[in-house]
Amino acid sequence: MIKRFSALLLAVLTLAAVTIPAFAAGAEYKITVNRTTNVVTVYERDADGEYYPSRAFVCSTGKPGDETPAGEFALTGYKAKWIHMVDGSYGQYCTQIKGNYLFHSACYTSADEAALITDEYNDLGRSVSLGCVRLQAADAKWIYDNCGWGVRVSIVDEETDPIAPEKYVDAIPEGFPENWDPTDPHKDNPWRQYEDFSDVRPGSRYYDSIHYCAGEGLLNGVGAGKFSPEGVVTGAMVAQALYNAAGKPAVAAEGTKWYSQAVRWMETAYPELMLDPEEPVRAGDITIFKRENDSSGAFMTRGELAELLMELHNG
Repeated sequence: MIKRFSALLLAVLTLAAVTIPAFAAGAEYKITVNRTTNVVTVYERDADGEYYPSRAFVCSTGKPGDETPAGEFALTGYKAKWIHMVDGSYGQYCTQIKGNYLFHSACYTSADEAALITDEYNDLGRSVSLGCVRLQAADAKWIYDNCGWGVRVSIVDEETDPIAPEKYVDAIPEGFPENWDPTDPHKDNPWRQYEDFSDVRPGSRYYDSIHYCAGEGLLNGVGAGKFSPEGVVTGAMVAQALYNAAGKPAVAAEGTKWYSQAVRWMETAYPELMLDPEEPVRAGDITIFKRENDSSGAFMTRGELAELLMELHNG
């Protein structure tokens, strides 16, 4: 009787060890995968031991018939730079959730960073995978680098997420490298040539003009790798931009402010522009450059200034 009870207890404990995830106590991170919104949220542990949402990634979970399993899991600790998938494709920066279910990048035709399947990157944000959780390469690498054995993974169906994720581009635009993930940190990634500013992405309205102006030295960013395309411009900024576009001709100017020379030059070059250097500029204030008068009263943005400068510089 004792032997039968011991054998039964051993069987129950063995089953429990297989079916109950082994969560790492005090893990720095925990992860939630939302199958409804296709968003991965990473929660970080603070000094008091509480978890708060610290970052979010757009993802693709399993398509109907190949759903990513819901429930509570713990990362197994198994990782691989590349894995050959069941459909013949390859995933990069793979971290095992359980069994055949992994976090990994959008898929590739071979174990080569330059062999991205473009449609799979473009489909991030939709439920189209074979059950794994696909991510942008940089996001898959973040999990690969930072989340080890025992990190809790909750796979749920919720209507909302605490943080909105950011996808580098919604879809890779025509004319840009189609066989590379834009976020891949590899040193040979050709997308690096387009990374003037982190808040100006290829395919966005102002990308071409801002990329042009930055390359020609007509406009600078606002610091920390950002351009702030929706930021409002002042009269001084307009004067300096026009002065840069004119090649910074020599001019005698009083004052020591960063825009003194530019404002003095503009008074001669564009006397009809009566702009206060310290005040925001409205689009209607500089109609001498516009084909149509903007009577909306809206302030001019840095992105609109870039468009104007590119037009003038190429005119």
